[in-house]
Amino acid sequence: MELSDLRIFLAVAITARRVSDLGTVLRNPKILVFRSGCSYRMRLERILHARGAVGVRCVEFGSLDGILGCVGAGMGISLLPAAVVERHAAREHIWVHDLPEDEGRAETVFVQRVDAPPAPALTRFLTHARAVEQELPELRMVGGSSTAAG
Repeated sequence: MELSDLRIFLAVAITARRVSDLGTVLRNPKILVFRSGCSYRMRLERILHARGAVGVRCVEFGSLDGILGCVGAGMGISLLPAAVVERHAAREHIWVHDLPEDEGRAETVFVQRVDAPPAPALTRFLTHARAVEQELPELRMVGGSSTAAG
């Protein structure tokens, strides 16, 4: 198996635009998240707990559009990858809150069978990821190559 470990700062908290300070939502926050098992949901729950939030209420969604629309409407807060949020922030009327490195950095591990034939889309993705790695000091790839045998 090939293992690529991409480390990049990509988690951001989002709220309705009228919420300019995350500290104001620590009392009885409502989080708008995907179902149990979502790593961003677990991260948001840990962040809120570490910041002393009490009475956290959870509303589960099955779609990104549902989360973004409800956050924009002021129903609660969420935590999502920055790259996803950037495309929707203006349209959905949401406010992006950058997080400190210890809360916002997410690790993504990509695993692929070594004997699997390389798909063109996967090859392009890995080429792009390696190019981005050169531009962003906070992104690092480790592991084998997509053509490794073993």
